[in-house]
Amino acid sequence: MKRHIEGDGFQLELETRRNFLRAYVHGGSDSFEVSLSYWTLLGEACRQFGARRLLVVEDLVPWRASEEDFQRLMEAMRRTGLDQVQVGFTSLQTPIDVNEMGVIVGMEQGMWNRLFSNERDAELWLGLGSLPGER
Repeated sequence: MKRHIEGDGFQLELETRRNFLRAYVHGGSDSFEVSLSYWTLLGEACRQFGARRLLVVEDLVPWRASEEDFQRLMEAMRRTGLDQVQVGFTSLQTPIDVNEMGVIVGMEQGMWNRLFSNERDAELWLGLGSLPGER
């Protein structure tokens, strides 16, 4: 199943894979508002499709978030239920160190997120281990 969503400042392509939902976010510049919007949509999509594993491939012009921005984003993600989803994330434009703080903040808040330098490694990780709540 494939689905296209026109977001405010971005496009979101959703595709169900064998054991996870793949999301490709593209077509704009990242910002707090854009990130909040697409993560909210991803939480809704995971609930709708019953996905417990999510691969996010972000292809947006980079934005350097502060620790406070990441705190607010993780709180919003928890409210959408993404704390119950194993999330693998990779960015095609943003250097990996820019997003490391988000993973640290997420882990502190009980999220099961991991940052990858490429999509293949994220796919492999999503295929391994137990899901949140089964640990």
